[in-house]
Amino acid sequence: DHNHGCFHTRGLMKSVIYFPEFRKNGEWKALMLKRWGELTRNLMANDDYKEGTTAYAATVLNIFNNTIISADTYGFELGEDFYEYTRKLAEYIANASFPNGIDIQLGD
Repeated sequence: DHNHGCFHTRGLMKSVIYFPEFRKNGEWKALMLKRWGELTRNLMANDDYKEGTTAYAATVLNIFNNTIISADTYGFELGEDFYEYTRKLAEYIANASFPNGIDIQLGD
């Protein structure tokens, strides 16, 4: 349920998009959407990111932004929670950055 879970789910999404045998089987798409839903609920607590590092938070935001682009392009509905989480994560990163936008490099 951390950044590696986002990488795994993004890989699953790419499989569903690019391979017809996954795309035609609704179970893979359902699993992918379920997993994105779980990640949006588990990664944020008290409107801050679960892992103790700003670099991982930025990595996850990048994955989520690319997922939104793919969903829009290929017609997936991610749900309002996904978009709300992405907005909250972007806000968290902005608040945890120096005024000039540079990462404070908190954590490992």
